[in-house]
Amino acid sequence: MEKATNTPHCEWFRDWFDENYQMVYSHRTDAEAEDFVDHWRLDWNAFVGKRALDLGCGNGRFSRAITNRGVKVVGVDLSRDQLTLAAGSPASVQSLIRADMRQLPLKRGFSLIVSLFTSFGYFETDREHDLVLRDLADLLLPSGVIVMDLPCRESAMREVRANPITIREINGVRVTESRRLTTGDSRFEKEIILESSGQVSKYRESVRLFGAEELLDMTRRAHLTQLEPLWGDYSGGEMSETKSRMVYFGRKNG
Repeated sequence: MEKATNTPHCEWFRDWFDENYQMVYSHRTDAEAEDFVDHWRLDWNAFVGKRALDLGCGNGRFSRAITNRGVKVVGVDLSRDQLTLAAGSPASVQSLIRADMRQLPLKRGFSLIVSLFTSFGYFETDREHDLVLRDLADLLLPSGVIVMDLPCRESAMREVRANPITIREINGVRVTESRRLTTGDSRFEKEIILESSGQVSKYRESVRLFGAEELLDMTRRAHLTQLEPLWGDYSGGEMSETKSRMVYFGRKNG
C-alpha cells in the first residue's frame, strides 16, 4: 500500500521531516553537529547568556551544541515530529516553537541566528527567500551574527550526474533516492521511496541551489556583512567546486 499525501506539490516540506526522515538521515548525529560548531571561529564568551535562534532546528542537534556553549537557544521548526524529538532531549533549549519561517512569531533580540544543514531554500520564488533572510536580519541585534549552511551548487550538480539513483537498506527498509536538477540547474530535486513489508512511502525534496555570488548578493541586500570566506566543509576548509557545502558567516550592519 502506498502512502498518499495531500500537500501541494510546491510545499513538499509539510509532509517530509517525520519519523522516516529521521531514519533516512540517521547518520547526521549530535557528534557531527558538535564538531561543526566547535570549528566556528566565534568568541563564545561574547554569546554566553545571550539569545540564539536555530531556524529549522529539526531534532535539535545544533540547538544542543549551541546551548552547550552557554547560549539561550530558541528552536523553530514546522515539523511536529522533529520538535517532539527536540523536546525529548536531555539538553534543554530555552524554547521550541512550531512556525513557518515565512511568518515567524518572534521579536528582535537575537545575538546569533543559525540556519544549518540546508534548512533554507525550500520555497518556489527567490522573493520568498529574500524576505525570509531580511526578516532574520531584522531579528538580529546590532552586530549580531548569522550562520547559514547550504549545499555547494557545483558539488550538487556533480552528485546528480554521478549518482542519479542510489539504493540502500536501513533497518530492513529499502531506500531509493532519485536525484535531478530543474529550473536551469538551480534546483536540486530528490524523490525518496521507502519500501518495507509491502508498504511504500514516497517523499520529495526540492531545494534552491544558490551560487556563491547569489548568496552573497542576497545577504548584502539584507544588510549583512560577510565575516570570512565561505567554508566548503564542516571543518573550516575554504569553499571550492570540490567541496560539498557552502557555509556563510555574516554580521548585521550597525
